Amino acid sequence: MDPDLKKYQTLVTRMFEIDSPVEFSNGQPSHAAIIFAEMLRRAKSHVLIFCKELAKEVFDGDRDIIPALRSALERNVDVSIIVQEKPQSLEFVRHATDFLNDRLLPGEVSVIECGQGTQPIKDIELNFAVMDQKAVRVEFDKGKVEAVACANNPRMAKTLTTHFRGIQRFLQDVGTSINHLDGQSALDAQGVRS
Repeated sequence: MDPDLKKYQTLVTRMFEIDSPVEFSNGQPSHAAIIFAEMLRRAKSHVLIFCKELAKEVFDGDRDIIPALRSALERNVDVSIIVQEKPQSLEFVRHATDFLNDRLLPGEVSVIECGQGTQPIKDIELNFAVMDQKAVRVEFDKGKVEAVACANNPRMAKTLTTHFRGIQRFLQDVGTSINHLDGQSALDAQGVRS
């Protein structure tokens, strides 16, 4: 691992260990991957992710994310992901599907792709992740690779959780326009499976 990236990972781990309320930046895909993996490793209840496209360079590029996802599910943590566009990370979707079908994992994982009739959700510029009403990662403009994270900001976490749940309700109301990624449909659509 690159020495600067190792320093960043050490910083993130320390911020989570001490429940720091200090915000820190993460403006690279590798930084985002470190944050997501740390959230998944430390979650006790849930991790919510609202993102543009489940970027391949974030979710497939870090070898810690998949084991962290499995670990979260083993601890009965629920992981809910809403993707505004077609997911890029086929590897992550494939593993999420495998974990969903593994009856020995008590936690649940869902990946929902916004379909037709969801333009208001697709137009939201804010992308974010929340862990346990406590830790957050926020991109204020999904078109830029600039974000802030915080290991302990319950107020922002509560606001973002409310926002996420509102998006979920909207998507449920739209009903048939939602594509629940069961792995099969997402992978078939991209020619990965026959």
